[in-house]
Amino acid sequence: MGARNSWTLNKVLVLLLTAGFLALVVDLRSEHVDVVRHHWTAWIPVVYSGIMVVLGALGLATWARGGRQMLTVAFAAGFVVGALGFWFHNDGHLISAVSTVLAAWVRPLHHEDVPPQLAPLAFLAMGLLGMLACARRFQPSAAQETFRSTEPTAVVSG
Repeated sequence: MGARNSWTLNKVLVLLLTAGFLALVVDLRSEHVDVVRHHWTAWIPVVYSGIMVVLGALGLATWARGGRQMLTVAFAAGFVVGALGFWFHNDGHLISAVSTVLAAWVRPLHHEDVPPQLAPLAFLAMGLLGMLACARRFQPSAAQETFRSTEPTAVVSG
């Protein structure tokens, strides 16, 4: 398999998700700068995102030798991180949080001192995308990955 064929759509998606986790490390560290002094739980998304940057690079480098499977588990952890963040951001009041967010569409609400209520759910979305990219079912077969047609396709007209 040549270098040209080694980057499948699955790997590109994992690379983009890894870049997204890098951006989250920077953004979350600045957003949680005051909160981490009072609540250790504010470190969870920062640390998880940092670990995902490292595991993303490692998983891509060892994709065919267990890296894909390792990344599947790591992306699945995003469900736990997202669910915990959603719980902590809303102090356990999940239904009222969703209704507050939906109400903002019909009346302006200003909650400057409240953490973004739905933001942690992004970890669930990133985890799902990563798991789909790593799932065996969606991996290209060896024939698809290495197939190169050098012959022009003939058009048959009747």
